[in-house]
Amino acid sequence: MKSKFLILILMFPFGVFAQHSFELGTGWGNLGISPETTWKPYSWSQGSRKEVNAAFTYRYTGKNRLYYAPSASLFYINTWSLTGAMNLAMLNLGVGGLGVYISKPISAYTPEERIKKWFATVEINVASFSIGGNITPNHGARGTNSGIREWDDTEDMFGNQYYPFKDTYDAINGGRYTCFQYSIPVTIRAWSMITTKTGIGMFLASNVLILEKSINFKSSPLAIGYDMRAGVALTLF
Repeated sequence: MKSKFLILILMFPFGVFAQHSFELGTGWGNLGISPETTWKPYSWSQGSRKEVNAAFTYRYTGKNRLYYAPSASLFYINTWSLTGAMNLAMLNLGVGGLGVYISKPISAYTPEERIKKWFATVEINVASFSIGGNITPNHGARGTNSGIREWDDTEDMFGNQYYPFKDTYDAINGGRYTCFQYSIPVTIRAWSMITTKTGIGMFLASNVLILEKSINFKSSPLAIGYDMRAGVALTLF
């Protein structure tokens, strides 16, 4: 009896009663605004950090109208600005997700009835956390139009724009950068069931708020930004 009860626990919410979505997409983002730069990155000669991202994401999608929606993502992010560039790898876990069907939920149909039907969901996650770092520390490049940046203090050198660079002199940390992020992602997904258990569709996602804190340089200010991405989604029931 105990073993059967344990099996039921393991099946919920990620077991046979669940619907699983896998997303692959790419997009862009902007990061680096902070109170220290008076919330206006364009007023500072460095500008804010521009990003191109790619991500592979797993999302749990329930079958009822309202459902718990945790997620896990692996990000690759290429960043650049007037003073430098880097390549971030980030692991994200979203544990505070809530989803809702804006179409009829999949539970409204029998497996045979759902074939060729379209479904759509909206999800928001208020507890999404990421950790990662620069995977190319020896290849950062400082921009030629960055102006005078001959800081003696590494905290100042790296603190305000959230990326390392290699200059004509060597940075003390050799281009290493690690960071922690808190974000609020919102995802819209639509798919058509091509079989009773498989759906193919698309998604549009945005971290409407990103807060990034450097782990290397504890005195650096908090970076604030956002991103967007879109791509294909595979849904398994």
